[in-house]
Amino acid sequence: MHQPSATPPPAATTPEHAAPPAPIPPSKPTGYEFTPSQEQQIGTLATYMRIVGIISIVFALLQLVVAFMGRGSPLAAVLEAAVGIVVGTLTISIAGRFRQITETRGRDIAHLMDALGGMRLMYLIQLWVVGIAIAFLALLLLAVLMR
Repeated sequence: MHQPSATPPPAATTPEHAAPPAPIPPSKPTGYEFTPSQEQQIGTLATYMRIVGIISIVFALLQLVVAFMGRGSPLAAVLEAAVGIVVGTLTISIAGRFRQITETRGRDIAHLMDALGGMRLMYLIQLWVVGIAIAFLALLLLAVLMR
């Protein structure tokens, strides 16, 4: 004789009988967050950097205009302007990275490291430009002294 089983039959697997999905836990920031006071200082820095970047670009463009009006050496002005435009553009970009610290949650350290990497690049470019200029001036001075 066949005895009925004590276990109930399996539940239907159609979508209307499926169990609701587990609730998603609220997301928490995954990293360090600066305090509101620190974010205010970083935001102010970003603003000042953006202004300085814009002024650098404008000044570089004015140098080009003056150079092509017959004042000074056009080659030197073009080189100075190119450096000014690159440094100004990098400064604006780095300011944006600092600004992201104040506008996002959970990625403050990542944004800070991005900004510091940009600053490293900007200062490396300036270091090379100054080094090359000093070497060029030293050679020029040596040539004048050897006459």
